[in-house]
Formats: sequence, structure tokens, C-alpha cells
Amino acid sequence: MQKNTPEHYPEWITRVELPKEGGTVCHTVCDDSATLVYLADQACLTLHRWLSRTGRIDRPDRMVFDLDPAGTTSRRSARRRPSRANCWTACACPRR
Repeated sequence: MQKNTPEHYPEWITRVELPKEGGTVCHTVCDDSATLVYLADQACLTLHRWLSRTGRIDRPDRMVFDLDPAGTTSRRSARRRPSRANCWTACACPRR
């Protein structure tokens, strides 16, 4: 997966440089509809990439559980899991 914003991206696309082990990485910030259209045209959208804003990288706005039930899990059982995750999130995360 490519994390660094490619050099050929237009200058009008917002970027944010963040520290990583051994250096930094320059991420693309999708902060307007033009950037969203450009990224879609590049076939490079990744959902749930960052859950925080550029000014507060260490303070996510939300938590997402990507639940992929195993092939033997029934649909009924899979539908119950998100409600359990919501309950856990509500109990584990303090309100702001």
C-alpha cells in the first residue's frame, strides 16, 4: 500500500507530514470534493484510513470496528456483534 502522497499529485491537494519509525510519511488529506473526485479517479481510496483530524492526530474522533465474520458464522450471529461492540465502545470511551 502506498502511503506517501505521490509527487505527481496536483499542488492543490492538501498533505500532512507525520512522523514514523525511521523518518516521516506524507499523507494525502481528502478535505474537499475536488480531492475526493481526484482520488476516486486514481482508484486509490482507502476507507477508515485515519480516524483523527490533521491538527489532532493523537486524538481520534471515532473508533471503527471492521467485523468480518468467519465463513461458518450465521448471519443472525454476525448482526448481533455490532450491538455488542457499540455497548463496549460506549462503556470504554469517556464522553468529550
